[in-house]
Amino acid sequence: MIIAGLWALPLALAPPLFSRDLYSYLAQGTILHLGHNPYDSAPVLLSRLGRQHVLDAVSPFWRHTTAPYGPLF
Repeated sequence: MIIAGLWALPLALAPPLFSRDLYSYLAQGTILHLGHNPYDSAPVLLSRLGRQHVLDAVSPFWRHTTAPYGPLF
């Protein structure tokens, strides 16, 4: 238990790397929820669907990228 606590200590003190990637997954889920295919449509579609607030949280690196993993991944 002590070893696990010492191992996790740096993770508790530093912000997570690539923490904004979570928002790209949220955007893909929103695209699917709105009836579109996240494997064909990138998060930038959300601006036309009235979900600009979701798109604003997505990193600019991922805004024009469709879902990179297949549905069976």
